[in-house]
Parts: sequence; structure tokens; C-alpha cells
Amino acid sequence: MVPSWKVYTVNGSPAGFLNPSAPGIDPKIENEVVCDPIQGNVADCFFLAALGSCAWNTLIPIKPNNFAVSFTIPFWNSGNPQPATVSNKLFLGANDMPVYAQPTLQNEIWVAIYEKAFAKFKGCTLDAEGNPDISQLPSKTGSALDALANLTNKKYSFTTVPSKTAFLTKDAPPSPFNGVQCQDYYDIVKTVCTSNAASPSYGKTKYPMVAWTYDSEDNTPMWKAKGLKYRSDAEPTRMLLPKHTYSILGYYKIPNGDKYIVLRDPKGSVPCGDAFISSYLTSPPPDTSYYWDPVGAAKFKPLDLSKCPCGVFGLRVDAFTGCFSGFGWVQ
Repeated sequence: MVPSWKVYTVNGSPAGFLNPSAPGIDPKIENEVVCDPIQGNVADCFFLAALGSCAWNTLIPIKPNNFAVSFTIPFWNSGNPQPATVSNKLFLGANDMPVYAQPTLQNEIWVAIYEKAFAKFKGCTLDAEGNPDISQLPSKTGSALDALANLTNKKYSFTTVPSKTAFLTKDAPPSPFNGVQCQDYYDIVKTVCTSNAASPSYGKTKYPMVAWTYDSEDNTPMWKAKGLKYRSDAEPTRMLLPKHTYSILGYYKIPNGDKYIVLRDPKGSVPCGDAFISSYLTSPPPDTSYYWDPVGAAKFKPLDLSKCPCGVFGLRVDAFTGCFSGFGWVQ
């Protein structure tokens, strides 16, 4: 069956934008969480990673009618509001599942609706019913963080002057940065994080932040010589993808002093069979006090980084420096 635009249904009923009445979900809390964005059959990681980071920082503002036939999603263009209205139809494959952004575990469609609206906002070709060609998203330029968060003070540079160039050098940053003496990228990330009240060893970002890898391991010869290979059809167990964007969630430091940048892959999982990268991942926490709980157990369960849940993992700062081309945020 050729994919077509249809309403995604669960047990014969249209799925909702949010469904906080699902079993095990507290209806009193917001339901847009960082682990919801799951990338489908289109290379728009730059958008889904940004969307996850915004959810992480509680910057997803819309609360529409849960089962509406259309949704108006807020976006901003250079600080000016430019909302996009789309129907509740999704591009479904032969299995009646969305081809692009996937539903959450609670069968919510908020991520897919955001993706559809973003495609319209970015000027993707519309069909006769106003459905955008989401497959065109990878060719669209511009910061997804700017469009989602309406925070236009870009921080894409290791200098004290904000830069609009979304590329960072792999060299150590100059000090001071944001008034703090910084030795490495871990220290840079930490300057824009809130530390956990129970322990200064870990903390979450204050602002939506993303990082992106190189197009190829050839761009980082020193780390290629060490054994770095990005994931490919020929190397499916490799952990990091080339030319891929990840959410940055915060920082984490284990008792032996090793420092980690906490990331999430918008594909929703990370192969853990990569012998090279696994040596740079967080080791199992010695007890639950080292579980990385950046928001608070009152809303979300603590995340055990050693098990890479929902695509979340901690990468040691030296591996982050060698394997990632750059990172940035807006505030």
C-alpha cells in the first residue's frame, strides 16, 4: 500500500495530541518529555533533537484540544510569530503507522504534529489538502531552536561574543567563558546548567541545546586513528551517527573524576555494541544517588545512564570533543 495522509488511530479511535489519561500517567502533569521525539523515515534529526531539548526545558507551550481535527503550532521567524496550522492527518504507511516522526509510548501524536507544522513553516511543498512534503525538511536551512524557542540570543561560539556561526572548533575553549575559567567543553556546558540540589556532580541545561557530529570520521583523523567509526549499513553496531544532531541534556561527573556530557539521540535508542565508544560511556553508577535525575522524581523517574534508556547516554568529554563537530544553544 502506498503511504497516504490519514488519521492515525488506536483501537479504531483517533489518537490524541496528548493523552495524559493513559495508564501510569499522572493527568496533572505535562506530558511532553524529552524522550518523546523519535525520528522516522526522514533525516530531520536537527529538528527532533531541538524539539526534545525544548521539551526538556519545558518550552513546549501549546495545550490544544487533545482530539482536534487541526492544530496551530507556534513558531518564530527572527523573533516574529509565524504559527503554522495543520490537520491531524499523518503520513501513514502500509502498517497504518506514521512514516515520519513516531508516536510516543502513550500513542500521543504531538511530536508528529510539530514535525508536520514545522515542515509547513519551513516552506515545504503543500498538496491540495495543505499537507506538507516532510521529506523536503533535510534540505531546509536555519536553526530549529530559534523557530521553536523564540530565544534569539545565539551562543554558538567559545568566545565571549555571541556568534551566529553554528560551528565550533574542536580545540579547547579560551577562558574565561561566561565569566568562568573553563578547561574543556564539559565546563562550557556546565556554565549554562542548573546543578542538582542533592549533588553538584550532575545538572541539567537551562536552555535548549544541541550538538552535531562530523559528516565522516575522516574529518577527525586523530580519533579515527584511535578507532572511531560512525554508524553505517556496514557498521550497524557503531553508536554515533555521522552528520547527526543530538540533544544535550546536561553534565555528569562520576566519583573517579571523569566528566561526561549527557546527550540523547532523537532516534530513541543507541546501539551499545560499539567497543570503541563504550569505553567512553558512563560506567554503571555505584548506587541510586548517582542516577541522573535532572528534573525531579516528582515528575519523571530518574534515568540510569548505564542502560542508555530512550536514547539517553553520557559521553566522556574527551570523546565528545573528538567525535562531535560542534554544539550550540539559544537563551
